[in-house]
Amino acid sequence: MPSPRLRPLVTSLPALVLLIGGCKGGASSPRSVIEARMPGPPMAAFDRPAGFVEGGLVYIAVRPGKIQSWLQKLPVPPELARDVSEAGREIGVDLRSDDVLSHVGIDPDAVVSMTLGRPLRGSGEPLFDAIAGLPPPKADPFPGVDDQVLPGDLAARARGLGFHLRFHVPVKAPEKLRAQLAKIPPSRASSGPICEALRPHELCAGDDDGLLLVRSEGGAIVTDVFLFPIRVGAADDAERRTLVEGALKAGPANDPELASLRGDFAVFVDAAALDGFAEIRSVETLVGMRRWIDAGSYLETIE
Repeated sequence: MPSPRLRPLVTSLPALVLLIGGCKGGASSPRSVIEARMPGPPMAAFDRPAGFVEGGLVYIAVRPGKIQSWLQKLPVPPELARDVSEAGREIGVDLRSDDVLSHVGIDPDAVVSMTLGRPLRGSGEPLFDAIAGLPPPKADPFPGVDDQVLPGDLAARARGLGFHLRFHVPVKAPEKLRAQLAKIPPSRASSGPICEALRPHELCAGDDDGLLLVRSEGGAIVTDVFLFPIRVGAADDAERRTLVEGALKAGPANDPELASLRGDFAVFVDAAALDGFAEIRSVETLVGMRRWIDAGSYLETIE
């Protein structure tokens, strides 16, 4: 039986799956019927952008030039206008009127695409029941300090869980974007073993909770972000390196619905990834409980 903390998530998933699944097209889907009876204005298709990776939860495609023009026309309150003006001075451009995208080398007429919330499940073996069956944690006067919350075999498997995000940004002048990346303080960059193994790259930075990797790839800047929410390992663990290297080799998303996206801004949510997403978040919650709450409360919550 799910714990009280996890029950709202578990009970709400079926409704969410039905809601999102209902958004997919098909010959008799509500969307197809409406479009057939009341066709909207013609919109250009996105045609499977390069930033769409298989297994993602959320897919977003944007025509940056159109969005920039729209944002610059929005009225802003005086206090926000001052903040925008200061930010513009930092990068040497007027954010309210100049072509900011071209200033940093981004092609305003291309398509910026991204894949968000892509669950990485390591070996794929379920972990929640195995962790829930462990003896309760021992009393700890300093909860959260000792990171040995799981035995070795389960800890190794938990290190193989995480999320992958990819951002694909076509560029016209890569040197301009490289100049902006060069402004990042050296202390934020990393030269650890995992970053060395992933060369060549424009930027690599990471810690025990995540990794940022920026690469040049075929006329675009590709940014991969890896999040490790379980917090039971270090940045250079072998399990994480295997996870990252495998994720970077992932193929393009092939859901036929993605081919139907069109317009200037499109979002698609794939219910097929919800199971993996929920599993990782559930394991994250369970490990956090073992780390922070006392044994009595832990047993009560699990039961």
